[in-house]
Amino acid sequence: MQDFQSALRIDPADKYVAIWRYIANVRTGGDGTAELRTFANAHVKDDEWNAPIVHLFLGRITPTQCLAAAEDKNPKTTKEQKCEAYFYAGQYYLLQDNEQNAKYYSACGFEVFR
Repeated sequence: MQDFQSALRIDPADKYVAIWRYIANVRTGGDGTAELRTFANAHVKDDEWNAPIVHLFLGRITPTQCLAAAEDKNPKTTKEQKCEAYFYAGQYYLLQDNEQNAKYYSACGFEVFR
């Protein structure tokens, strides 16, 4: 957890570091929701692509809504964002001990990226 804190000191607005800090915190038996919520309130702008990922882990949106938010007018961007959305949806389900959905969403992410 200390490495995540150090990374956020370097770039306090890095959403991916905040997301991974949350995931690591939950996987090691912590909560992390309050930290992620504080981070989101300070640094997450809803018009940025990775905002839906943060909202997913905060329980503000569902994996299906996160995938829908990955759509973009540029097909290449849509493909990249959908791959990410599927990956993080898989992580979301892993944190809920839902291995079946975690495998499904992770596999979809690999399929989209092909």
